[in-house]
Amino acid sequence: MKFMTSVLMSAVAGSFFISAPAHAEKWDMPMAYAATNFHSKMGVVFADKVKDYTGGSLEITVHPGGSLFKGGEIKRAVQTGQAPIGERFMSAHANEAPLLGWDNLPFLATTYEDNEKLWAAAKDKVNAQLSDLNLVALYTCAWPGQGFYFKKAVSSSADTKGVKFRSYNSATATFANELGMLPVQVEAAELSQALATGVAEAFISSGATGYDRKVWEHLTHYYKVNAWLPRNYVIVNKGMWNGLDSTTKQAVQKAADETGADCAAESARLASWYFEQLEANGMKVEDAGPGFLKELKAIGAKMQAAGLRPLVTVQEAALALGLNPDTPLLGYVVQGALLRDHPDVAAGLVKASRAAKLLLASDDAAWQALRPQMNAKSEAEFQALIAGFRQGIPSAGAVDEAVAAKLLAVMADLGGAELVGNLKTLPAGTFYTP
Repeated sequence: MKFMTSVLMSAVAGSFFISAPAHAEKWDMPMAYAATNFHSKMGVVFADKVKDYTGGSLEITVHPGGSLFKGGEIKRAVQTGQAPIGERFMSAHANEAPLLGWDNLPFLATTYEDNEKLWAAAKDKVNAQLSDLNLVALYTCAWPGQGFYFKKAVSSSADTKGVKFRSYNSATATFANELGMLPVQVEAAELSQALATGVAEAFISSGATGYDRKVWEHLTHYYKVNAWLPRNYVIVNKGMWNGLDSTTKQAVQKAADETGADCAAESARLASWYFEQLEANGMKVEDAGPGFLKELKAIGAKMQAAGLRPLVTVQEAALALGLNPDTPLLGYVVQGALLRDHPDVAAGLVKASRAAKLLLASDDAAWQALRPQMNAKSEAEFQALIAGFRQGIPSAGAVDEAVAAKLLAVMADLGGAELVGNLKTLPAGTFYTP
């Protein structure tokens, strides 16, 4: 009796000192990348914060490197509730949901700052799409800028013909095809084996992937291109998310917001460090040559014309970058002497140009005469070129020179001399108004 009394008293006393919930909810979180990758490390940071901020009522266990679900399986697993939460490369799902390829606009946002502006413009649309897919995004984090890995020196597309190229989404597969390479779908966790066995001979990615996978064991050259900064996202099953009480939701979102900010800072910090590590291990790291870069930018422009559907239009991107989308990017160049001696000719050119634009803006039949000169390889490409032209027709009236000067500065910063020559500022008298 004395023994039983002691046990009961201990049990009662114990109940007063338990601070954590007796039955914490436990979530498994599959991740596609190696445990050493900064995305995976940030996943652990996020899990620790969730446990802390929820007082232990929700515990998340991180499973990196495709150990629980392979990279290509993670989104489906979260959608169907096989896993309550997971992380994946966002644009890997663009084939299923084109809106998730919002960040695959080549050479538009090549800095972390500009990538963040584009994400701000795209975020609401992406989240609406995810909701329809039974998903909720908690945080996103950009990779460093993308560049090309090869096992030989490459100066143009003449050097890439027939190369087996690891692709990870529709945009990278398109680049491969346009450069005469053979795209092969390979998950990051399987990349080392693919390179070792010859399944893949080249790929585009950040310095992070090269470092994580020790690609210097198989490849020799890395060309910095900085074509875009793709994002990973941490997603949760919408039903599981809605099943959390409001206090827990707030705690989890607080952890997510903090982790997303920390992850962005870590990505930016590591960008140059990865290049140093590649070089230290024997790889040649350099900027892509001007000829190769010119080809890549031409391919990027063609991708939109051929019907790849961007989430963010040029107009939206311009607004996100603080620019006026109505500012003309192209125009006729007239010698000053001609303008001085024959002002009627310049005025006539302006009038004829405006009339032609108005005709092409409204008359589909007028385009048929131009089709042979447009080099459209399909009806879809032909229609996309028409739509792009019409979208780019500037408003009538005088150009706002202050806005044009700002646009030139952005173009010079993004494209350098390849895009705008040696100009840094807008010369006086550039625009003519009849």
